[in-house]
Amino acid sequence: MDPAGDLGAADDRRALLAYGQSQYAQRNYANALTAFTTALGQAEDERMRILDNRSATYCKLGDLDLALKDGRQMLKLDKSDARGYLRTAQVLQLKKRFEDALRLYEHALKSVDSRDGNRSKIEVLKAKLDRAINPPRRDPFSMFPPEIIAMVLQHFNVPTLLKLLRVSKRWSQLTVSLGQAFSRVDFTLARQHTVPFQAVRAYCVRHAKFLESAVVGCVTPQNASKTLRLLSRCPRLAEISLNVQLATPEDIKILHDFTGLKQLVVWHRELTFAEFNSLLAACPTLEYAKLLLGEAKKRQDWKSCSPAPRMRSLCLTFYEMTVTNPFFFDSSLKDTMPALEELEVSGVDVEMKLHGVDTDLSDHPSLCALSLSKFTLDAALKALPTRLEELTLNSVLVDPVTGTIPVYSFLNGLSKLRELNSYSLSCDIGFMLDGYFSALESSLTPDLTILNIAYCNITAEELVPFMKKGHLRSVTELGIPGIMGMNDSITEIMIDTMPSLKMLNLSLTEVTGYSIKLLADAPDMNVERDLVVEPRDSD
Repeated sequence: MDPAGDLGAADDRRALLAYGQSQYAQRNYANALTAFTTALGQAEDERMRILDNRSATYCKLGDLDLALKDGRQMLKLDKSDARGYLRTAQVLQLKKRFEDALRLYEHALKSVDSRDGNRSKIEVLKAKLDRAINPPRRDPFSMFPPEIIAMVLQHFNVPTLLKLLRVSKRWSQLTVSLGQAFSRVDFTLARQHTVPFQAVRAYCVRHAKFLESAVVGCVTPQNASKTLRLLSRCPRLAEISLNVQLATPEDIKILHDFTGLKQLVVWHRELTFAEFNSLLAACPTLEYAKLLLGEAKKRQDWKSCSPAPRMRSLCLTFYEMTVTNPFFFDSSLKDTMPALEELEVSGVDVEMKLHGVDTDLSDHPSLCALSLSKFTLDAALKALPTRLEELTLNSVLVDPVTGTIPVYSFLNGLSKLRELNSYSLSCDIGFMLDGYFSALESSLTPDLTILNIAYCNITAEELVPFMKKGHLRSVTELGIPGIMGMNDSITEIMIDTMPSLKMLNLSLTEVTGYSIKLLADAPDMNVERDLVVEPRDSD
């Protein structure tokens, strides 16, 4: 090997490197790139320095991919040299890959020797990038006014609020000072299956002035009665949900002490009619009640009901009993509960005897939603409220002694009806619908938008005349699962006569995939949800 030749080559590399750096300084980046590339082809011992310069030149020329490639070559040459990490991280930041650059800085601090003069640069740049990516977070309690904070805290449940108390002293003070944040308590959300009474008492005493709603559960029957007594001393409490048995049957009278009660749910304790009646008398401010009712030792007449002038929504579930002369099916309901808007009555093995009541409810001034489910009536209702907008009939058996298919006309006159749901009814639904549509004045368009008829005594062919007459033009949701005779030909009629349809349930019918295609391709329809379970093959 010729030493003179090696010295000449080294001089050439140094000259090229110096020339490239001078051209870079003068912003002649193309000339600088040529010089660095030529020098790199001749270099053996200064490749790290030349790659660093060429990568910087690529950055100035806007070719970040080649700049990154040179940076990675620097890392391959020497993983302990800080220059490779500095250059590669800079290119990554230019490519907006800030997270990758930060991870590379972190890796560099593990790989670069502490004696490397450039290590301090890595530490400074890493800290700067970290602050840019993860800026210091401000305490939201110091940013927003108390009114906004109070509104946010109202959406948190008790376990979350208790966690907020442990964040800092400031959070604890502010959360407690905004008492409305603790206006609702639900003991059923506790992690323990049984909440100690000491914890219940501490909470109720501390927030007694602010409590407005309480769900009592996850406590023993003895403690449930004690909890009710504590809550009865909360002046603003308006909502109670009792999800547990009480210590003694007489303890249900503790509810009489809630003079401002507006909402009551009792679901794990059957009330007799006498208890129900006394509750209405003791709590005249009740607006919503959801109750489980049972039969007393001595059968009672349910006709005489205490007035509930503010009651707006009443949900009653009866369990294995006979209800004689139910007040909620009597025309006097308009006097005892004139503000009632929603009535839901359901049962489990229940029979309603109506021989002593006038079942003409047409004059009720405000009842607009009625749901009847799973019980037997010994006679048909004469008339439903004319203001009715929503009607649900589910497995209601009327006068089961009759051998023929029963025929009723209580849908007639319901000109404001928007939603009709009928499930598992044995009466002649086709006759009822025909009477309903015929009773409407010719100038009135039916308001019906939701129609669900499931497993009832009606065929799809009986619905076709209503479609062709335009009675179902405004229907947006139609559910006819299990209906007899529903096939692809009737789907074609639907498409022509029901342009407003958005949701359709054809489960367990005779339709095939052809119906799905028709609905998808219909130009004048926009069905958003189509439910078809077990359709037949189109073959």
